[in-house]
Amino acid sequence: MIWRHLNAQGIECQVVAPSSIPKRSGDRIKTDRRDAMLLARLSRSGDLTPVRVPGAADEAVRDLVRAREDAVRECRNARHRLKALLLRNGIAYAGKSSWTAAHLRWLATLKLEHAAQQIGFQEYLHAITEATARIARLEQAMRETLPEWSLTPLVQALQALRGVQLIAAMTLVGELQDFLRFESARKLMAFVGLVPGEHPQAPSGARAASPKPATVRPGA
Repeated sequence: MIWRHLNAQGIECQVVAPSSIPKRSGDRIKTDRRDAMLLARLSRSGDLTPVRVPGAADEAVRDLVRAREDAVRECRNARHRLKALLLRNGIAYAGKSSWTAAHLRWLATLKLEHAAQQIGFQEYLHAITEATARIARLEQAMRETLPEWSLTPLVQALQALRGVQLIAAMTLVGELQDFLRFESARKLMAFVGLVPGEHPQAPSGARAASPKPATVRPGA
C-alpha cells in the first residue's frame, strides 16, 4: 500500500475519500497539477477530512471476514441450484423449513430416475455440504482471531445491541473499521449504499430507504 510505503520512508501521508473533497460547481478541468494545488490549499485550510487507514492486522481480519462472506454466497448459490434441479423434476419437500436437519435427511434419501441426474444431484449436495463446512471453519477462525484484534472492544460493544451477535458485529467492524469517521447516520448509510429513494406512486413527500446497487466492501 502506498500509505504504508510513504510512512516507512518518514513521509507524512493522509488518505482522503474522493467524495469528501470539496469541489466548485462547474469546474470540469482536471489535471494532475490543478488537483495537486487544490489538495494543497484544502489541506492548509483544514477542509480535508482524512480517513482511518486500516493496519495490517485490520486488513487481515477483513480478508477473513470476506472469505466467510464468499463461502456464504457460494453455499446460497449451491442451494438455489439444487432446488432448481428438484423443481425441474417435480420433487418438492413437504416439510416446513428447508436446510434443517430433517430436510437434509430427506435429501440424503432421494433417488432420481436417471443416473446422470443422480450424479448432478449428488454433486450439488456435496457442494452444499462442503460450503457449510467451510463456513463453520471460517467462523471458528474468526472467534479465535478476535481476542488478539485491537478492535475487539468495539465488536463487544456492538454485541450489546439486540440481535447483533459476534459474527455480525465482527463483520461490521471489519468492513467499517472506525465508526467515528461518519458524522451522521446519513453518511454511514450513503457509505454502505443505502440511500433514500422517492417513488412517484407514493404520497407526496413520502420516501423509503432503498438499497443502492453498490458493494458493501469499502476500499480504505
